[in-house]
Amino acid sequence: MRHGQPYVFFPFIAAFAFVSIGWASEQDQEDQSKAEPRTTVTEEIVVVGEAPKDRPISSTCQVKRETIEAMHATDLTQPLSMSTGTFVSVGTKNEFGLKVRGLDSRKLSLMYDGIPISEPYFGSFDVKTIMTDEIEDIRIVKGASSVLYGPNALGGVVDIITKRPTATHGSFTLMGAERSTYFAGGAGSLVHEDMVFTGTASFDKSDGFPYEDASGTEQLRANSDYDRTNISGKFLYYPGQTSELMAEASYYTSDYGIPWATQYYRPRYWYFKDWNRLNFNAGGTFGFREDGQLKVRAYYVRYYNVLDSYKTAEMKTLDWESTFKNESAGATVIGSMPLVEHNDLKFSFGFRSDQANTQDDVDEPVDHYDQRTVSFGVEDHIGIGEKWKLVAGAGVDYLDKMTGDNTTSFSPLAGVKYNPVEYTDIHFSVSRKTRFATMKELYSPSDGNPDLQDEIGTDIEVGFAYDKQVRLASAVFYNSFKDLINSVRRPDGSKYYENIDRARISGFELEAGKLIRWLDLSANYTYLNARNQDKDLPLDLVPSHQFNFMLNGKPGRGFSFAVWGLATSECTIASSSGTLKAPGYFVAGASVDRTISVLRLFLRADNLFNKNYVTEPGYPMPLRRIYGGVGVRVGG
Repeated sequence: MRHGQPYVFFPFIAAFAFVSIGWASEQDQEDQSKAEPRTTVTEEIVVVGEAPKDRPISSTCQVKRETIEAMHATDLTQPLSMSTGTFVSVGTKNEFGLKVRGLDSRKLSLMYDGIPISEPYFGSFDVKTIMTDEIEDIRIVKGASSVLYGPNALGGVVDIITKRPTATHGSFTLMGAERSTYFAGGAGSLVHEDMVFTGTASFDKSDGFPYEDASGTEQLRANSDYDRTNISGKFLYYPGQTSELMAEASYYTSDYGIPWATQYYRPRYWYFKDWNRLNFNAGGTFGFREDGQLKVRAYYVRYYNVLDSYKTAEMKTLDWESTFKNESAGATVIGSMPLVEHNDLKFSFGFRSDQANTQDDVDEPVDHYDQRTVSFGVEDHIGIGEKWKLVAGAGVDYLDKMTGDNTTSFSPLAGVKYNPVEYTDIHFSVSRKTRFATMKELYSPSDGNPDLQDEIGTDIEVGFAYDKQVRLASAVFYNSFKDLINSVRRPDGSKYYENIDRARISGFELEAGKLIRWLDLSANYTYLNARNQDKDLPLDLVPSHQFNFMLNGKPGRGFSFAVWGLATSECTIASSSGTLKAPGYFVAGASVDRTISVLRLFLRADNLFNKNYVTEPGYPMPLRRIYGGVGVRVGG
């Protein structure tokens, strides 16, 4: 096997070269930039403005900072549930997985400040490990997402953008609930001339959550305790009007239990003794060729996980201990360059090297896996008059496998936008995307399948948006898939992977919102028809109907409140023992706040009506929990 360690240094060498080019370009404009306020820099790969005319040719929904604060969310599990077409579920490994239009996190790209942070071996992410302290905005890009994002965005992109403070400030939050559940977190920034430093730290702990057992009795869910710590820091320097240099680091560490199935599956007594993620990210954004822009990032992400398996529910006798030491290193370059008036050329280059070292038990040998991905993308945005825009692009992606049977994919994109007036958008798009099989899917000794084919999806979408006095948006879409990779669960809870020759997901989405004085109302509905056409069965755990709403009110005198709810229809999952059902459910939450000067007092209720429900069969969700908290903010 090839270890490929020299590849780890390539992204940092490439990033240094591109930063040097960008720096040189910026120096030509230095004198002029000192006399002008700097342009706002964003981490978005595809910049999305507030007005419908600024939307891309794909459907995009937004989770704003106001929503996160209204829900007093400490991680992304709840805010992402409130978006159109998204679904968060919890299953065998107590991971909070995200689905977008029926496709799970293995088929999505999660970008954090412009870098991908999916786990390299499993190819997925757990949204509960993404803390909200410094998040400013989340964009969920569906449908024909830009080719600039690179490969493995079959189902879309979750684009997380962190804050860029303009003034020195500090904040602290403390909240708690029953069963020794509490959260303590602080965030702050120091702004001095053209330099900014931001930092966050949080600690989250619980002895577990209550659930309802088969007899209808409320009790503690065994092995549901957790202990999480998150620390992050970011340094920003602005040498010119359109330039930014940035270095960022974060460390997330946790240990937590994995509640075993209450029915259907053989219990597995698992506990993550360690679940750690270390992330470094550095680069810059620069003016490029007059009105263009060049964004460069180099990154390194390391995962270290230790999973203990016990023989009995008492969890005293260790059966085995599995260790994962996995890492990714890479670089991205995103650029834009006006060619002529109303014609913008955008381009991208990406390189990523993934390494995985897995050990099934302390006495077992360490298995090494590695692969590299290279991607190129070009998009041309052509304005025709004031109302029409054409977009055409193509991406080429290359996967260098450790077995040598390498893969190249071609991903074209085309679309048209029509803006009859400033506040109305109509778009049509068609695209073809590829997702490469992950190292686990290919090589895992227990459930890997080296004969898996890459997934190919074709997406067609028509969308509409209107924003004048009332916010409206809708989209109709049809996704067809060839060789969709599906996991099938055995009765013991383990899985194996297979290709579905033909599958499709079709449906539509509706969004509506209205600001009435101090009350902001929003509601979303999604319909999905997701089928495994080979077997004429529904795809696993995809509800046909999903509805969510949020009311956010600020009546004055320092008071504010929020009420939110989520309703889904029944969904199913295929297993070796037959088809299992997860019944439909409705779950709601609420919060109330009072701000007095720099002090903020609040209450938050999750699962307000104390519903007994599951997102995956055999894994009951928490019953009602009420939090009380206090926050302090100074400056900024």
